[in-house]
Amino acid sequence: MLRVLMRVLLVILAIVVVPLLTALALAILLVVILLLLLLSPLRLQVMAQYDQGGPAAAAWVGLFRVFRFPGPKKVKKPKKKKPKKEKAQPEVQQEPEEAGPKGQTKALIKEGLALTRSVLGQVRRRLVIREFTFHYTIASGDAAKTALTYGRMHGLVGTLLSFLRTTFRVKKQDVRINADFEREKSQVLFRIRLSISIWGLLCLGLYTLIKGRGLIRLLVRGRRGKKRPIQKGEQHGQASHQ
Repeated sequence: MLRVLMRVLLVILAIVVVPLLTALALAILLVVILLLLLLSPLRLQVMAQYDQGGPAAAAWVGLFRVFRFPGPKKVKKPKKKKPKKEKAQPEVQQEPEEAGPKGQTKALIKEGLALTRSVLGQVRRRLVIREFTFHYTIASGDAAKTALTYGRMHGLVGTLLSFLRTTFRVKKQDVRINADFEREKSQVLFRIRLSISIWGLLCLGLYTLIKGRGLIRLLVRGRRGKKRPIQKGEQHGQASHQ
């Protein structure tokens, strides 16, 4: 009798207690990871640059670089050309799509604009511009054209800087616009470095998913309303059955 009771207790432990303890341990581990992300100063940094050498970009998580463009050059091996065989492709005949409701496009635009405004508000709170550098030496070989471009660029850059200062936190900025009446080619250096905490990035993604549920529903409904294309063989098969 005692052995039977021991076996029953072991079965109960295996079925009930062990899964509960495993789930509890996983929950505690998840909470600890979230707390570490919340309290950790770990940040994602993205840098984009354009100069006479062309575009470049890089990304770091903490001190570790996770992305670089352009990457290391790879030596391409010459590939042997194989003769291509022509395959007869079945003709695809698409049925005319049924016109959706007239208000569907307007609803998509409305939801998209609302989501964009909401997400940009969150980005404004969490994103930091660590560096904004813009050096532009205007040259064209024509003094009048150079002077005209110089005046336009001053107004445009002033508007852009005013928008950045009032919208984001800008830590460092270096803007220089010069006119060179002797050279014939302009020179430009643009570099921007953005930073956001890992926790802020996770919150931003979760916020976007929650706020974008209405837009996702509209997109799913629109895709379900479309009919798939019917191939020629299927069309003949349907006619023979009739």
